[in-house]
Amino acid sequence: MTLMVNFLGVFMTTIDMFPIDRKKPRKPRRVMMHVSDVGQGNSGKVIEFECACCGYNTGWIADSLSLSMNKKGNPCPICNQVKTEIKQN
Repeated sequence: MTLMVNFLGVFMTTIDMFPIDRKKPRKPRRVMMHVSDVGQGNSGKVIEFECACCGYNTGWIADSLSLSMNKKGNPCPICNQVKTEIKQN
């Protein structure tokens, strides 16, 4: 139901024939791990990610992406797994 005012100041009500909820539900927020350290290893470029929320550390892993791409972060497998388990229950 929508309230409207005409030019005389009289309130009128109109009924929406097809009410639509226009707001889509938001995606759950992801917890991201960020770059802790980058270096050169025996197999090429290696990188280490760390989660500020739970403290999970990936250790040294081989990497092929640029540093600027990695600075955007990767989703934390521990924190995001807990969120999906809570949501499913």
